[in-house]
Amino acid sequence: MLHVSAAAAQELKGVVYTIEENKKVPLPGATLRWQGLNEGTTTNLDGVFELHKHDSLERNLIVNYIGFQPDTIKITKEKFIEIGLTSQYQIKEVVITEERNSSFMMRKNVGLTEVVTRKELLRAACCNLSESFETNPSIDVNFSDAVTGAKQIRMLGLDGVYTQMLQENMPGLRGLASAYGLTFVPGTWIESIQITKGAGSVVNGYESMAGQINLELIKPMESEKILFNAYVDAMSRSELNLNLSNIINDKWSTGLLLHADGAFMHFDRNKDGFLDAPLQKQFNILNRWNYNDGKKWESQFGVSATYQDRQGGQTHFDEKHREMAHAYGIGVESKRGEIFAKLGRVFPDKPYKSFGSMYSFTQHEQNSFFGLKDYDARQSTFYTNLIYQTIIGNTYHKIKFGTSFLGDIYKEKFNDSAFRRNELVPGVFTEYAYGDTSNFSLVTGLRADYHSIYGLMITPRVHARYAFTENLTMRASVGRGYRTPNIYMENSGLWASSRKIFIDDAPKQEQSWNYGASLIRNFQHKKQKGYISADFFRTEFVNQVILDVDADPQQVHIYNLAGKSFANSAQAEVSYDILKNLNGKIAYKITDVWATYHGKLMEKPLVPKDRLLLTAQYSTRFKKWIFDATVMTHGKSRLPNTSSNPENFKREAYSPSYWMTNLQITRNFKKFSVYAGSENLFDYRQPNPIVSAENPFGPYFDASMIWAPVDGRRIYAGLRYKLER
Repeated sequence: MLHVSAAAAQELKGVVYTIEENKKVPLPGATLRWQGLNEGTTTNLDGVFELHKHDSLERNLIVNYIGFQPDTIKITKEKFIEIGLTSQYQIKEVVITEERNSSFMMRKNVGLTEVVTRKELLRAACCNLSESFETNPSIDVNFSDAVTGAKQIRMLGLDGVYTQMLQENMPGLRGLASAYGLTFVPGTWIESIQITKGAGSVVNGYESMAGQINLELIKPMESEKILFNAYVDAMSRSELNLNLSNIINDKWSTGLLLHADGAFMHFDRNKDGFLDAPLQKQFNILNRWNYNDGKKWESQFGVSATYQDRQGGQTHFDEKHREMAHAYGIGVESKRGEIFAKLGRVFPDKPYKSFGSMYSFTQHEQNSFFGLKDYDARQSTFYTNLIYQTIIGNTYHKIKFGTSFLGDIYKEKFNDSAFRRNELVPGVFTEYAYGDTSNFSLVTGLRADYHSIYGLMITPRVHARYAFTENLTMRASVGRGYRTPNIYMENSGLWASSRKIFIDDAPKQEQSWNYGASLIRNFQHKKQKGYISADFFRTEFVNQVILDVDADPQQVHIYNLAGKSFANSAQAEVSYDILKNLNGKIAYKITDVWATYHGKLMEKPLVPKDRLLLTAQYSTRFKKWIFDATVMTHGKSRLPNTSSNPENFKREAYSPSYWMTNLQITRNFKKFSVYAGSENLFDYRQPNPIVSAENPFGPYFDASMIWAPVDGRRIYAGLRYKLER
């Protein structure tokens, strides 16, 4: 349905959306162009567009979106339009020939960005963020060690710390949150995830080296009135979630998100004396408020808090007798609080012009022990970002200016050694976007930041997109990134070992260049649509902090890069709607990651050489039943050198390849759903994951050489209840 408000303007602004479950859902990447002219634009992630308008002429506006029939709208004096696409054909409406996929590539975005929607997250158990990437080929997830249950991600073959984690375009899980933070975000809180490969936008900072992951959380104006979710699995993990939202009036809305989970039973299926999964309890709360006057001002603010406590180690460990070293145990207590706010100003008479500001303050505390090692830390972070957007001449040339400030105060204590570090980073940036037609787009960005420890940082980035045809698009990008290493927190998996830590150099700031290109071909066979994509990215480090676990299996040496370090990643993917209610995806990825260790160029350990992913979903009529299946294979990876260990504590040079299968069945009713499934259906587990498990206080103990699951099959079931407005 088309809603039009009439007034004269030189710019036409609007939004393209569809209706799903009685809510407006924006359609990002829709194309709009003037009939008979080579002028057009595309909608952004919020479905919003701006288009230069010939005020004296009456023209037809053609709207296209994949999966929808084209629509032509006559424009005369309008300055703002809302284009709503519904499921039935009517005048001024568009026929939906198929539903939007639960994950999709941003066809018109300049960067290579994939959007993972809330529907995609429902295809797996997805209790938290660490489990949100099980059906995504671009992100690899694995355990960091065999005792804490912590998970880490990899993008483009690089550890997750090289991927900038954002939460609604503000700094998210970084610093002290890098080790366990993926479990801090409940899956039911996530509205969507945007995954961008390669260098990200300079507007968001300088820390994007392998890519960006941005989380969009549930918004009260767009969510259900009530959402309740309960989950339990065969390894005693249980979870409760409650999302509440209230639209107070036409300007104010608020949301309250609650979460609690726990695991309280001991499991040791491989009989090595260690828990297969840690005991854990966690509580989360988030309250947010949104204001929109419908004219010029929009704002949101909120507060969140997280508490998590996990304990693992040997099955008979008792923390009260820890100092006596009768049994090996680990304990990690995390407390995290955040206050955030956003304020935006638009100009109705100049819809291309806007001003936005973002603010956040985060306090993160962690108290932990690994055997007889202690690590306590606190991080206080303040962030602000001011952004002004306008045009140069016309809407073909858009530009953003801004300034930001990022402040981190770290206090750390490792055993008897205390450390304090203050990082204050003011910065300025500009980003220029060019797009005269729907065929070619260019975004160039430059930012300058001054780091209180490392000095001046200059960050240039360029993204380009060219559409050879409506269905064949090429992208390319290049950019520089920086980050400050946190050597203790980011490598905490190594503490679950008897290795002695040697810091050979004072760690320098890490710096890298990322280069990438991609090609996407959309196609249609009869009424079924799909796409084929291929991409290649290379990351080259100017400096990197090297973690050397090969020189001696009883030691770990940390020093600055002296030589080459690089990561190559190539991926091919095919997604296709095989039948009306059956869609599938197959993706294959190769990674090649090398670094210089004491003058010798070597493969980085514990990085799989390749990965194959197959997913399929079938639904019956009206989606009463939904069946999901995921099969993934993980290639071999080089293992740290253990050749000098006694024979029974040695490991092979490479891990074997292995495969896993996940299945889930969902039954939808009018107001609630029930689901059940199995992760790692055939129960693949890494054999003997802990070196010298029988003597954890001896010289050969090592629980950090993890390349496969250690907890095995998880059978689960759950209930979701929704009350719409």
